[in-house]
Amino acid sequence: QDTERLCTMVDDFMALINPTASSEALALVPLDIGTWLHSVLDVVKPRAQLAEVELRLKLDERVFVNTCQVSLHQVMMILLTNSLDAVSDQTGPRWIGIDLVQTPEEVRIVVRDNGPGISDHVRPYLFEPFASSKPHGLGIGLSLARLLAQRFGAQLSAPVDQGQCLSAGATIVVHLPLPLQIDN
Repeated sequence: QDTERLCTMVDDFMALINPTASSEALALVPLDIGTWLHSVLDVVKPRAQLAEVELRLKLDERVFVNTCQVSLHQVMMILLTNSLDAVSDQTGPRWIGIDLVQTPEEVRIVVRDNGPGISDHVRPYLFEPFASSKPHGLGIGLSLARLLAQRFGAQLSAPVDQGQCLSAGATIVVHLPLPLQIDN
């Protein structure tokens, strides 16, 4: 199953960088985001357990969107890997929170951690290539995540904690459009 998933991810990535490739890899399909998020966390859970990082998933209700599952998986893996890297040097409890929020306009996947956060000098360039606050970071992860998200109609943002004390770390939000409703 993992080999199959990896082959699919490679095929889909190749389709992303090859504009003449089949659009099948970029097809939008209905997806139960909550169930899907559980499967994504299953992939990162071994690394999180090894690093003693608590994964917190908050789902209020069952939410469906039309999305490119493989590309969204890649986006989430980049965000979760960044969060795992960010909290790795923290002392005390380490955690990553994933909240699923549906509004009348969109579905949001909110990824938070209690790492050092996003520095003020990197924030304006956060989603640009080669912007990194990691000592050995290349700065391509978030720019690739943004590109992948845009390909299936999603957006990424990094809201600033404005006195709400959401966490001491970083918050990245994946904004997914709601499926179109057709009235009969």
